[in-house]
Amino acid sequence: MLAPGADRDGFDRPKPTAVPPNDSLRWTESIRRMVGTEVVVGAVLAASGALTAFLATFGWRRRGAVGAEWFAATMACNTVWIAADLAGLAVEMRWGQVAIEYVTTLAATVVPVCWFGFVLVYTGRDHRLDARGLALLVAIPAVVVAAILTSSVHDLYFVEMTFTAGSTGPAVEATPGPLAWLNLAYFVVLLAVGLWLVAGMAWDHDRLYASQAVWLLVGTLAPVALLAARLVGAAPESVPIISMGFSLLGVAYAHGLFSHRLLDLSPAPRRIGIPEAFDDLGEGVVVVDTARTVVAINDPACRLFDCEKAAVLGSPLARVSSALADVDPESGGGSDTRGDGTAVGPRNGSTDVSVDGRTLAVSVSAVRDARERRTGCVLVVRDVTADRRRQERLDVLNRVFRHNIRNTMNAVVGPTDMLVDRLEGNDRELAETARDASERVLDLSEEVREIERMMTGPVEVRPVAVADAVADALASVGEDVAFDAETTIPDDLTLSTDPRILAVVLGHVVENAAHHAETERPTVEITAERRAGACLVHVTDEGPGIPDSELAALREGTETQLAHGSGVGLWAIHWGVTRLAGAVRFRRVDGGTRVTLWLPPLDGEGDGPDVGGTDRGPDRTGDSASLDRTGDSASIEGHWLGRDPTTTAGSDAG
Repeated sequence: MLAPGADRDGFDRPKPTAVPPNDSLRWTESIRRMVGTEVVVGAVLAASGALTAFLATFGWRRRGAVGAEWFAATMACNTVWIAADLAGLAVEMRWGQVAIEYVTTLAATVVPVCWFGFVLVYTGRDHRLDARGLALLVAIPAVVVAAILTSSVHDLYFVEMTFTAGSTGPAVEATPGPLAWLNLAYFVVLLAVGLWLVAGMAWDHDRLYASQAVWLLVGTLAPVALLAARLVGAAPESVPIISMGFSLLGVAYAHGLFSHRLLDLSPAPRRIGIPEAFDDLGEGVVVVDTARTVVAINDPACRLFDCEKAAVLGSPLARVSSALADVDPESGGGSDTRGDGTAVGPRNGSTDVSVDGRTLAVSVSAVRDARERRTGCVLVVRDVTADRRRQERLDVLNRVFRHNIRNTMNAVVGPTDMLVDRLEGNDRELAETARDASERVLDLSEEVREIERMMTGPVEVRPVAVADAVADALASVGEDVAFDAETTIPDDLTLSTDPRILAVVLGHVVENAAHHAETERPTVEITAERRAGACLVHVTDEGPGIPDSELAALREGTETQLAHGSGVGLWAIHWGVTRLAGAVRFRRVDGGTRVTLWLPPLDGEGDGPDVGGTDRGPDRTGDSASLDRTGDSASIEGHWLGRDPTTTAGSDAG
């Protein structure tokens, strides 16, 4: 409604009076200052509008990024607000100024909502914007927008509008009503919560998003500071100072976009991904504090222990399972007694517990704060019933093979050897066949025992002279088969590794080369060299090569009826070099086969990589041009089983 005494066009103007001649210069200077102010303000608003319009377009084109749609909406509303204030500099009519006041007020109502929605989505809290959350977010703004659009029939938002001539031209001064103050309070709440969420990015997530947080804060606080100046009367009402502040917002946000990957690197994936991964893990996870109270539990753990998450959170650990409560939180060890719901002892860094006829492996990790104080622990639980039963079967079969069959075959070898001495002709040949077969079974049993000791014993590292290790392998194999050996190994070539495992690997490589040659007295060529801190051993034979089916079994890590080996020698080589953190390659060369061992130095004592599961590794390829030399024997390119030396050695060399 108009203020009393306003002219026809709605503006309060002083009554015309005669201007003394000596005051005309002051009037002229005042008009010039007003025109100059309009030009400056108009230029700033035009630049701000162009920048926010560009950011809105950019955000919309990147709307697949986290928060980009809300970002685009915020920038678009800012652009509308700026455009309205820019138009207000040129419009003098009362109805035009009223329309501009309505547009800017509507924009001022919508912008905080869009900005807060952007902050929620960007920081990974978009689950708050479900149907119910979105309705709560827009409830007050919706009422305010309706009140603004119908303000001609009530005084809920605008109590009074006064039209004045400001420093930049005609302007509207509105007296706020109760809904205007409610809208301001709601804006303050959204701003405070949003700034707190953005500020949290600076110190959460290992400070990964600190730079994004800084520029979001700078850009947001710039127009907010100008709004505060307006509210306390430090800025003139006639100057659209908030819209001018959007220029600082646009610059800060643009810097964050193009210099700090604002839309490309957001905390949402990390914040959302960690809880989802927590529940999607194949293992059960239970987090307890120092009082053994459950503070977090994932869905797999609830399924393992048949409990409801809401029922056990905040309860003692025994509420989940008495077996977990018996696990030692310091070491993960438990009692050695068996029984339903009791710990049955530690195994490979974890504790096996029996629950409802199942075997569960429990490992414990301490949770510490920034001052290294223990605040609780995490229990990771995995159902290993099938693994343990499989291991039990393997243990029994291994015992039967190593002891029962060995003892039986020993009983066969003696009598058949006597029969060979007593019989003649075809009968003697049959006895020799039976004796040789029995001895091969005994040799295979001994190989299995040797491999078992290699894989189950600790890795004991010490310096090994490679030439001596090769000489020992040649002497051992030479006791059973006649062959010639040609070696080219530097006398000073040493390697920090486990000599026992290395002996097994070299023995099987040399034995394979000597036994499978197609000449009467084969020649085995062995060379060794140091490469980027590691050792390469090349063993070349005169054999027909290793069948593809056997190599396929090694690459896949399992044997089938179609892809299987003829013995355990190749597996022993593969498992051994893997235990030594190395790799092996099989390659056809002119007149034979070359086996290359890549053996890196081991830094100290340890168990070495486990040969099961992922360590068997698929067939790998790589290229390390910096390590290549002329000739195949010097190249480490090709297909490797185990670690990839083309990557590891290349990084070491570089």
